[in-house]
Amino acid sequence: MDLSAVGLTVRFGALAALNRVDLEVAAGERRAVIGPNGAGKTTLLNVIAGEHRPTEGSVRLGGRDATPLPPWQRARLGLGRTFQRSTLFSQLTVADNIALAVRARNRDGWRFWPGREDELNEEVSRRLEAGGIGHLAHRPAGRLGHGERRILEVELALAASPSALLLDEPMAGLSGDERQKTLGRLRSLPKEVTVVIVEHDIDAVTVAPGEAVALLGRNGAGKTTTLMAIAGAIRPSAGTVEIDGYAVAGQPSYRIARRGLSLVPQGRRIFTTLSVRENLTLASRGGDLAQVYSLFEVLASRSASAGSTLSGGEQQMLAIGRALMTRPRLLLMDEPSEGLAPQVVRTLADLVARLRREVGLSILIAEQNLALAFAVADRVYVMERGEVVHEGGVSAFRDDAALHRRYLGV
Repeated sequence: MDLSAVGLTVRFGALAALNRVDLEVAAGERRAVIGPNGAGKTTLLNVIAGEHRPTEGSVRLGGRDATPLPPWQRARLGLGRTFQRSTLFSQLTVADNIALAVRARNRDGWRFWPGREDELNEEVSRRLEAGGIGHLAHRPAGRLGHGERRILEVELALAASPSALLLDEPMAGLSGDERQKTLGRLRSLPKEVTVVIVEHDIDAVTVAPGEAVALLGRNGAGKTTTLMAIAGAIRPSAGTVEIDGYAVAGQPSYRIARRGLSLVPQGRRIFTTLSVRENLTLASRGGDLAQVYSLFEVLASRSASAGSTLSGGEQQMLAIGRALMTRPRLLLMDEPSEGLAPQVVRTLADLVARLRREVGLSILIAEQNLALAFAVADRVYVMERGEVVHEGGVSAFRDDAALHRRYLGV
């Protein structure tokens, strides 16, 4: 179901919580609304859902003017939502909460029909298992942990089989594992379901298998610290790091490396007194020296040369080749273009593209060189003062000069 809003304005006295907001989401699209506290995100969802009447403007659902409709009529049109604050029936069990939502969808109330009760119980069990909370079926909702309550609220909304779904900060307070489960659940929705998700900020960086992701930001934004925390060189004060579903935050770096992660550090940090071959074989953990030489032919020709005699570009190739000798599945690259001439940066971009194509690596690259980041990445995250403030596809970010000026000052 498509939904749209035109000129939405909400005033509380002299305060404009929304000021002529336009929003258009086609059927099946997944959109995120992101902003700081007080930006008006929840107010926008409340107006779309019918909880607040707009001072000005209109809301359309599935092509129909829904502005005068109360929330229950909008729900009948196929609109579902979650709330920022818990709205569970705390005295009822988890299963009974879901059962209520299913009965409301079927308009059964509490009437019992022959054969329907078995169908109801089967659907409730199926939905709880899909949400990863089947083991909590008989626990009162009031005794759930915060993350478990958030997951149940998402399942309540899904139990209504909505055509459009509004999610108000569904990830708030979830652990890394709970986030992944909830994201997987939302991604499994039928493609025709429209989703609008509101989040206060973006605090998770993800890299899918075979994907290249760029981490952008000014000096001091936290890019290197993020990579070092992922690799285990810095112990995070809070938060989680997961590789293929395994929690590795706080573990020694050698254990994290054994999970298939390798870091190409800022400044290369090769052994300058050792030869190229010695640098590579010293790092070997099942790596293929011949493959590295085929990727970086200049290293093969300079195999016996000391690291100190290599140019900056050659040293960067050696640092990447050394990382490949550990047979990683995820490669972290910290400012690989630093100090390199433009022509060498272009060569480096081609080499990274070959790594993805021929080795099948996932790559997370922290960069200030936008040309390199745009050439190699599928998605970008932008960091500012230690926080992720933007996430999106490369094409959209590359073409938006206003975003460049806002977050990168370029």
